Parts: sequence; structure tokens; C-alpha cells
Amino acid sequence: MKLAINIWKRTVIALCKNRKLLVPFVISAGFSGLVLYILYLAPSRPVSLVLAPPIRAFFGEKFLHYPYSIYLLPKLFYYAQLLVNSTIGLIMTGLAIGFVKDAYNKEELKTPADLAVSFKRYFTLLGIWAIMFLSMFVISELVKRAFPAEANQLLIDCLVYIAGILAQLVFIYAMPIAILEKKGFLGSLKQGFLFFKKFFFTTIVLIIVPAAIYLPLLILNQYVPKLINKLWPEVVIIALGLGILATFIIDIFFTCAPAFLLLQNKDEK
Repeated sequence: MKLAINIWKRTVIALCKNRKLLVPFVISAGFSGLVLYILYLAPSRPVSLVLAPPIRAFFGEKFLHYPYSIYLLPKLFYYAQLLVNSTIGLIMTGLAIGFVKDAYNKEELKTPADLAVSFKRYFTLLGIWAIMFLSMFVISELVKRAFPAEANQLLIDCLVYIAGILAQLVFIYAMPIAILEKKGFLGSLKQGFLFFKKFFFTTIVLIIVPAAIYLPLLILNQYVPKLINKLWPEVVIIALGLGILATFIIDIFFTCAPAFLLLQNKDEK
């Protein structure tokens, strides 16, 4: 616990001293917000020229009309987020890890050099991301199927979310290792797993606590249908926007804290 608190402190201090460290996360969140806005405009021209045909083909004509277009937003945004996370999100993650190294060494943040490394390591990062996503998906599906249909949905959602986070922990150090140590795909996974085993309890505390920020949104999502009936359909957009904000905060700790722990451990050897 003491080590986890130390790493959190180091992360917060680095963010306060180097505001530029936030830029990759702001860009990722900005792209998510832009995607949400574009999806909201899907029934309207000129966006409908591109998005209307696939929506009509996969979901039906009615989802191109208000308020059904709003009801479809969470599903569309989920798929769009996968695309954002696996492209610009990974590039920005690599850049942020490079920034962490610069901040740790008390150097000026080297945007061009760190960005070049991130692009160079992109396919390694993509492979790691795919493994993390698949492990989270499989574990989440197993948790869902472990409960009967009449079980409390909020409880299931919370357990699925926690199980998904725990499934990713095994690979949480792989991306920092790929950037900082310039290891390949398998080398990053192997070394990341060994590091996770060494700092098992520290990693759980380090990641689970920030991840808890999202739990209130899972509760909010249970009330979104009622809020839609009492207020207006655009409540869905507010909930998704809050999700982007929560993810922005969580991503900072998910990316920076493991990188700081790796660098600190390397220095102590």
C-alpha cells in the first residue's frame, strides 16, 4: 500500500510540474468527444451520407429518426471507441509513457522524439491492446453467464467491470515495457507478466482504486431509462460524456502509474 501511495504521489507531482503530460490524454478524450458528436449527427446531412447506410442496414430505418437515434448512441459509441482506442488512443498512450520517462529523468518533455517512438512501436502496442481487450471480453462474458437472467443488473454490471479490470492487470506493464525497454510483442508480455507477479498486491491497489471512479457511472446508467422518460432522451449523451471524463482520469493513472513504478524499480536495482 505504501508503495502504491508513493507512485500515486509521484504521478500527481509529475502532472502538476509538467502540464504537457496531460496533452496525450486530452487528445484521446477530445477524439472520443468528437466521435460522440459525429454519431449524434448521424441522421443529419452531411454526416448521414456516410453513417446512414450502415445504421439502416444493421439496425433498421427507425434508428435514423429521433428519439431512436439517441437510444442507439451507446452501442454505436462503444464500437467507435474501439476504433479510437486502437488507433489514436494507442499512439497517445505511447507518447504519454515517453513523457513519463522524460519527467522521471527531470528532462524537458521531448514531443517529437517520444511521438516517433510511439509510432515505431505502434504494432507492438496494438498486439498488446488486442490481448488485453480479448482477455477482458472473455472474462466479462464468463461473469455475465454465471448469473441467471433475473439477477440484479447493477450487481452484474459492477462485477463485470471489476472482472474486466482484473483481467487487464496481468498485461498492465506490457505497454510501458514496449516503449521504455523497446521490447517486442512477446518480450513485453513476458517481462510485463513477471513484473506483475513481483508487484502483485501493489498493482492491484495501484489500478483498482482509480478504476473505482467509474462505478458511480454504472449506477447512473441503471437510471438512464427512467431519466429519459422523466426528462429527455439527451440524458444518454450526458451519461456518455461523463463516461469520457471518467475514462480520461482513469487513463492517466492506468498509463502513468505503471510506467513510474517500472522506472523506479529499475533505478533501485
